[in-house]
Amino acid sequence: MTGPLDSDSSIPEPENASVLIVNDRGEYLLHLRDQVPGIWEPGAWSLLGGGREPGDRSLGETARREL
Repeated sequence: MTGPLDSDSSIPEPENASVLIVNDRGEYLLHLRDQVPGIWEPGAWSLLGGGREPGDRSLGETARREL
């Protein structure tokens, strides 16, 4: 992300970052979530990413930390 999504300040800042990685053959890299009770969507395939933490200065930083 290189800039604001919109100039409207009433739109809240995103709280999560997701990354879609595609190789030269068009294959996607997905993450199989752990089968741990209490986590969101256990055992599901998902994009890489996660929630923004207080120390993250940007969504890009959140994405890099999660990768």
